[in-house]
Amino acid sequence: MRGLHRFSVFVTFATLLLVMAGALVTSNDAGGAIPDWPLSWGKLVPPLEGGIVYAYLHRVLAALVTLLTFVLGWKTRVWLPFGLMGAQALLGGLTVLLVMPKVTVVSRE
Repeated sequence: MRGLHRFSVFVTFATLLLVMAGALVTSNDAGGAIPDWPLSWGKLVPPLEGGIVYAYLHRVLAALVTLLTFVLGWKTRVWLPFGLMGAQALLGGLTVLLVMPKVTVVSRE
């Protein structure tokens, strides 16, 4: 039980880092730095320059948090958080693909 608690705290900390990375994307106006999804400029790892660094870091952390949330759901048999993470990932991908206005992006966060 102690190990599960520690893992849950780790997932929470990783989620906090993801939120901070999202803040970096917004504050550096890098939201449109990568125009495609799920790839980044058609590659798994894009050229890391300018705002692409912030946007790519956010994507990598989002993938990590999604994976960690899946593991947590598998261990606890509670799948709602993973489902919500999946919905958030789809909304993020649609935001990139459809180039939604900032009002839509802010409401998504």
